[in-house]
Amino acid sequence: MQQTAVSAISVLILDDHSLFRGGVVRLLESEPGMTVSACATVAAAMETLRQNTVDVILLDYDLGQERGSDLVPLMQEQGIAKHVQVFKVTGGGGTMGLVQQTKGKG
Repeated sequence: MQQTAVSAISVLILDDHSLFRGGVVRLLESEPGMTVSACATVAAAMETLRQNTVDVILLDYDLGQERGSDLVPLMQEQGIAKHVQVFKVTGGGGTMGLVQQTKGKG
């Protein structure tokens, strides 16, 4: 059987819970072709986006002192990662769910 090449996918995880963040990083890194970065604050995420090409962002809606959703307007204002897919996730109420999917348009 012939194997097909796997396209590399770069993922950024933005979550303030280090255990969850670390678990998601390990899970995604176990997949072929995945490059994963992780951070706990919007400022750190912006710095990562300035320095790296990212295809997908998984962000926690509630980061404690700030909101993960604050990242998208900052990306738009600064023209960063215009073609990235952003998935906002929340764990509120004891269940995890996808809140919204947006595109970081500039």
